Amino acid sequence: MLRVIIYSVLLSIVVQYYFYGFPASYVFRIKTVKDIGWKYSGSSYSENEIRRVFATNYPENIFKEAQFPWLPSSAGGVHGSIALLYASFTEFLALYHSEIESTGTTGRHFMNISVTVLQGNLMESVDNVAPAIMISPGNSHVLRSGRSSTVKLSSGTTLLLYGRGFLPLSMGHGISNSLFSDCDILLVLATIWHYLKALAVSHLYLWKWAENYALYLWDALSGQYFLGWFSGLMKRIFVTVQTAWNVTSHVAQ
Repeated sequence: MLRVIIYSVLLSIVVQYYFYGFPASYVFRIKTVKDIGWKYSGSSYSENEIRRVFATNYPENIFKEAQFPWLPSSAGGVHGSIALLYASFTEFLALYHSEIESTGTTGRHFMNISVTVLQGNLMESVDNVAPAIMISPGNSHVLRSGRSSTVKLSSGTTLLLYGRGFLPLSMGHGISNSLFSDCDILLVLATIWHYLKALAVSHLYLWKWAENYALYLWDALSGQYFLGWFSGLMKRIFVTVQTAWNVTSHVAQ
């Protein structure tokens, strides 16, 4: 068991290093995300406008609301709801809303998460030891990889979240509270289903590539099979004709 844990940790480190080594693979620009969050915060907040602007800037990446509606969320003691705008193995973009005041922990993740307050207020204390800071609408703050913070959301708080890192390693934090504290197996299944669906949608280009490659292999193998079959057929015909010719010649003599 210990060996499995060690191998898992080493694998996660390698994967994390691999993905951080190729920043060009990220879809979103952090500055663009923060600028959109700043523009539509406070009295200017509009979920529809935020969705529209992101869809304009990233037309092939932003999820449709009909496919990914708001989903209840219970993670680290913080209760609210989340709407995925995008999620893959290495990135996620989401809106988070807490209708009532909520307090909990962020957990430790293999990713940096940019938090922009759109409505309400967010208080944060790193490891519940550092002095608490207040983040007001329009301001952004980064939850650093490997650090855990205690957070407090005022009632009616809405956040724009953007994370970069190895997202599957954070799924445990996303569902453990629902599974062990709330005993809400339906929410656990819905959360897992949402993320798996998001992976499928965000990696459609891989499916298309796999489909094209499969068709290429099929054509190539079919072509080789046809050539081999045709060559064998012609060889059998030649042998049959030659045999018949030899028999005819022998009889004629």
